[in-house]
Amino acid sequence: MLWNAFDHVNLARALLSHGKYDGALTACSIGLQRTPDSAELYALLARAYDGLGRPQDALDACERALDLESSGPPALEARIRQSLILFDAGDVAQAFASAQRAWDLAPGDAQVHALIGNLLAWNGNLEAALGHIEWNWLDELTSTLQRFGGKPSWDGDDVRDKRIVVVHQQGYGDMLQAARYLPALRARAQHVIVECSGPIAGLMRRMPGVDEVCEKKVADPASYDAYVRLMTLPRILGLGAGVAAPYISPDADRASRWEAQLTGYSGRRIGLAWGGNPAHPFDFERSIPPEVLTQLGDIPDVTFFSLMLEPAADPGFAIVRIGETFEDFEDAAAAIAQLDLVVTVDTAYAHLAGALGVRVWTMLQRRPDWRWAGHGDGTAWYPSMRLFRQREPGWNAVIERVAEALARDNRA
Repeated sequence: MLWNAFDHVNLARALLSHGKYDGALTACSIGLQRTPDSAELYALLARAYDGLGRPQDALDACERALDLESSGPPALEARIRQSLILFDAGDVAQAFASAQRAWDLAPGDAQVHALIGNLLAWNGNLEAALGHIEWNWLDELTSTLQRFGGKPSWDGDDVRDKRIVVVHQQGYGDMLQAARYLPALRARAQHVIVECSGPIAGLMRRMPGVDEVCEKKVADPASYDAYVRLMTLPRILGLGAGVAAPYISPDADRASRWEAQLTGYSGRRIGLAWGGNPAHPFDFERSIPPEVLTQLGDIPDVTFFSLMLEPAADPGFAIVRIGETFEDFEDAAAAIAQLDLVVTVDTAYAHLAGALGVRVWTMLQRRPDWRWAGHGDGTAWYPSMRLFRQREPGWNAVIERVAEALARDNRA
């Protein structure tokens, strides 16, 4: 049976969702041979070229998609892709112009808000970006509105005599980063209740500004007066309201146990995390294939400790697997506090190490999350953190720079 354009569209989308850019390029090319006027296939072709590091080909595919359809979903997808590629190339004005055209096509689209938020944040204007970035958590906004019914959502009004529930449905890294705003919230409220899952509950109980932690959803409406989503606190309170890192400390007993456990290892003690949660929709962008890490094994006077929670493929050199034994984030914090350095992709360990004040090198994908800005090797979020950015698709060059830095670094 002859495939039609929709078959190739579906195939290309499936491949792109797993970072299979070569396969997506082939699917789009074959589909366009059979349906040469498909704007949707050209928009997907642009994504494939972009993922392969071929920006001019991607821009040409965007233009072709826009020639075929000046409005509708393919045009929106092309404008978003065009904006990202132009920003990468340093043409900031044109990147924002393309984003504006995307806005004109769909002003209520979450992807458009996320695009504008990212561009603003990457360009150094995080304050202006926050309102757009919150569209990333639209599902959480909807579910909390449904859940809390008549209870008000706090948005900065006077709550000196109120009990506030802080809710969070995003990742652990987000929670660890935004926890810095809990003391400022507590300074304005009578009582702060934090909802969180078990693995991070111990850390949250000892976080300044937290009166109560619930590992399940707060059920009794009489026990609180209002609620607030944790990730809205930077916007409501102001970016500067968060306490400076370090603002998390490990449990003393657990830290002593980990200190005794790691004392016998020689050389610099370096924690390594090369993958995040595989359920994350863009994990293929931030996680590093273990075979790429091999050159790290040539660094002298180092003991590497795997922080991976699940058994992972051998990176090609000796590594002590401790992450698989962590009971929760309390355990992870206590162990990481004993390390000289953590080298990690953009996952919760980056935030945990930074919040602890432990030296941490974070390896970022080409278009990083909004919080890391668009350039530079440092971040105001965590003074102990150094950023290693992808400059092109693939991780080999990043790992090479990390290896060179490790060879020169005598503090790690």
